[in-house]
Amino acid sequence: MDKVKNAVYFLALILISLVCLTYIWRQYKDYKNRDEAWVFCAKWSYDEAKILSKSETLLIQECMQRIKP
Repeated sequence: MDKVKNAVYFLALILISLVCLTYIWRQYKDYKNRDEAWVFCAKWSYDEAKILSKSETLLIQECMQRIKP
């Protein structure tokens, strides 16, 4: 009986660990996507700010809203 209980606990531990690792991986990928979008918008807004005479931060916010990473 103890072997069955230990096996169930072990399988539950593995399952919970996989769920946690999947969550961490998704958060990391989401962070990387936002980071890439931020870099893209920062470069774009720098060029556009010169042309449109607008604030770079306002342009970055507009860009981030448009692409919604």
